[in-house]
Amino acid sequence: MSRSLKRRVGGFGVPWRTPFVLGLTAALVATGGATAIADTLPAGPSATGLTGLRPSATRLSWRLSDRLQASVDVATGNLNIRSVLRTLPGATSTVPITLSYNSRASSKGDAFMGAADSTAWTYGLAGSGSLSLQSDGTTVDFTSSDGAVWPFTKVSGSSSAYTSPAGLKSMLTKTADGWSLHALESSQTVMFDGTGRPVSIADRNGNATAIDWSAGTVTSSAGAVDARSLFLSYDGTYSTQHLDQQIDGSNVRDQFVSQDSSGTIQSWSYPTGASAFVDYNSSGRVSKLYGEGDYELDLSYDSSGRVTKVSQVDDGGAGTAAIAVTRLSYPSPTQTLVAGPRTSQSSSVASVPHLTYTIDSATNLVTQATDQVGRVRAATYNANLDTLTSTTGSGTTASTSTNTYGANGGMSLTGSASASGAASSAAYANSAQSSQ
Repeated sequence: MSRSLKRRVGGFGVPWRTPFVLGLTAALVATGGATAIADTLPAGPSATGLTGLRPSATRLSWRLSDRLQASVDVATGNLNIRSVLRTLPGATSTVPITLSYNSRASSKGDAFMGAADSTAWTYGLAGSGSLSLQSDGTTVDFTSSDGAVWPFTKVSGSSSAYTSPAGLKSMLTKTADGWSLHALESSQTVMFDGTGRPVSIADRNGNATAIDWSAGTVTSSAGAVDARSLFLSYDGTYSTQHLDQQIDGSNVRDQFVSQDSSGTIQSWSYPTGASAFVDYNSSGRVSKLYGEGDYELDLSYDSSGRVTKVSQVDDGGAGTAAIAVTRLSYPSPTQTLVAGPRTSQSSSVASVPHLTYTIDSATNLVTQATDQVGRVRAATYNANLDTLTSTTGSGTTASTSTNTYGANGGMSLTGSASASGAASSAAYANSAQSSQ
């Protein structure tokens, strides 16, 4: 599809729209209700630990605009695209509405806004995410707004408690009518209904953003009354999703997200009127990302969905493109090689000057990076995937900075020391969940 044609995809001014009634499983629609919570959570992804913006992960990033960026996780090879569609006013910060893509997502996608299970796209409504159930019938997966999948295992003998996965400092609890997810660092609490859909996102002060799935609205807690709510709807053919925000009593700002007949997202717009678009390869992965203006990324993958080449294209409005190509190779599960744009494209990554990343295959984190001239940096991590040590250089010239996590079960930083000897410390007197 030509670029000029792509800019006309996804219409405005549809004759009528259907409010979202989202996230309902086929069983719920068929029966008109639900019994056990485990029966109503949708089936979860088959793979975890590969997608999203994982903590302490090493990423290569490309920014197409202030609202759209892409990154590649050098350990997993996953491409993450994150777009901030819109923000609503909030009491302490703005409330983001985001759209994310992950190339290594499994076949189960986010269906909250109509995306088919064959897609790898995830919506983030106020950073809330969603819940699903693994095939064992007890492990609950939390899919965050960036598409990362976190499995919570049920505590033996408990009907409500779950063990948090390494890297996610949050507590999942079964409630009478759904679930509660409390983030220990930010003290944000997300309430989910029995089908895994978020219904409330509250900050540490209790300021809550509410999601009404039957009405199709997301309503923040502060700002001008007219601007607090986002209205979500489909057009008559379900091919375009609309995000409408009331500006004042008579004016509405409309955005769209268009998808094909299978529910695969094709394009979306921004409040400025600009749009972004994607193309897909024969395997169904994003092969081209068109940002605002003339900026474009072209992507290539291996058979596992790991990125092998990223080409930056700037048409400049003159019909010619300047291309900067970054290439990646994965010679083993514990090593990734990266060759920059100023290397021979006709030679293999291993045969040109390149960066070498050593990977811990258990955590998919980089433990050592060696640049083109042999300079080394290394890191170690704790069980929560926090950085414990960071070392620059090797041998007698090496310098190391350290972190200590000695509070709240090893989840809170209590001390840092730089290689020069400068040090800082912290102590925590709080013990209540609401203040952690």
